[in-house]
Amino acid sequence: MRPADNRPITATEFARAMARFRPFEPKPHVAVAVSGGPDSMALAHLAAAWARRYRGQLTALIVDHGLRPESKIEAQGAARALRRQGIAAAILTWHGPKPKANRQAAARAARYRLLEAWCRQASVLHLLLAHHADDLAETLLLRLERGSGLDGLAAMASLAERDHVRLLRPLLGFAKSRVIATAAKTGMKTVDDPSNRNEAFTRVRIRQAMTALEIDALRLADTASHLARSRRAIGEAVGDLLAKAVDVSRAPICRLDAARLMAVPEEIGLRALGRVLAAVGGASVGPRFDSLLGLYRDLPRIARGGGGRTLSGCAVRARRGQIEIAPEKGSQNLKDRPLGLPLWPGAFDVV
Repeated sequence: MRPADNRPITATEFARAMARFRPFEPKPHVAVAVSGGPDSMALAHLAAAWARRYRGQLTALIVDHGLRPESKIEAQGAARALRRQGIAAAILTWHGPKPKANRQAAARAARYRLLEAWCRQASVLHLLLAHHADDLAETLLLRLERGSGLDGLAAMASLAERDHVRLLRPLLGFAKSRVIATAAKTGMKTVDDPSNRNEAFTRVRIRQAMTALEIDALRLADTASHLARSRRAIGEAVGDLLAKAVDVSRAPICRLDAARLMAVPEEIGLRALGRVLAAVGGASVGPRFDSLLGLYRDLPRIARGGGGRTLSGCAVRARRGQIEIAPEKGSQNLKDRPLGLPLWPGAFDVV
């Protein structure tokens, strides 16, 4: 295991990391999601200097989730620390009842909703997140333990396109030790979230195991990057297949050329079918892999008129020698169907 690198991240290094996300608009207004912890405070410091260099501006967005009694005080303290550094800060509050189960997942979803809504209202196109190489490594191990496929093992994308904002992770190439050193250099007071030490959470146990086994986070982050590159290559092949095998002229009803779908490697065909189901059915969560695989392998029988199936809010049936996929009658997703079908851009971004 390589020795810890405790050098603060330099402005030049950060500018090089941000350059991967070009183009930016003139005088860019970017936002940073800030928890008050050292990672996000370090990112806010680096991003503020970067924005000033391009005559832009930065706003730090602090979400008060209300899950702990002290969260409001911590959010206010983080805002004061940032403002003393000349960084604009806004506190976003999660109102309403809080779930008793799956609280971390619910809080994460609420945090993204609040952050993206603020960016949309403020016409901010870029939201920076403070995930670093150690987070990437932990996510890889977490998803490996869950039996994830390529999309999951590629872990976090450095750039993810959302409906109204781009999510950017410029620190993924830096170890946590360097991010912590950067935060310390700023002199800003940071918050220590006790949930980061709570062994009830699998991620915390994985983090502790990595330390005990002296696992090199940067090497695991490199592995996730290699997998992400493979995912992008497969994504391009899926896009080519969709362009040739899917007729969307009667959207939201799609027609598939089953022969083309079955002629490609199974991984490509499966992903193409999954994207069509997601676009037509509008489900926020895709079907289980076993269900998707079963439908894919059943396409030749369906195409021969052997009877249809339903999956992910879609009705799949034969129509004039092709496979037709239409929104299932009575689907709760029908009222929310978009005008277009998002088959290609961002269909499988990993957040």
